[in-house]
Amino acid sequence: MLLCALRYYATGALYSILEDATLLSPSGISRSIREVTKALCRKAPDIIKWPGAEAQDALKERFYDIAGTMSCYYLMHADCSQYCPHIDC
Repeated sequence: MLLCALRYYATGALYSILEDATLLSPSGISRSIREVTKALCRKAPDIIKWPGAEAQDALKERFYDIAGTMSCYYLMHADCSQYCPHIDC
């Protein structure tokens, strides 16, 4: 059941493809996905932790640093100093 559901989550595969791969009937595939999804939803509060306000701000800064740097790679053919002053273009 778990492997069938994980394959569905990862690929979004049609039931016909999952039937061939798992040898389950369409109703069995549907039941597997439903049961695994329910189990994951029950465990989600124990597993998923959202960052607090300070951690969110730090993550935003780190993301901006990465995204700002990456954008310069796409602008290498042009003068990117106005967009990324921390990189010597």
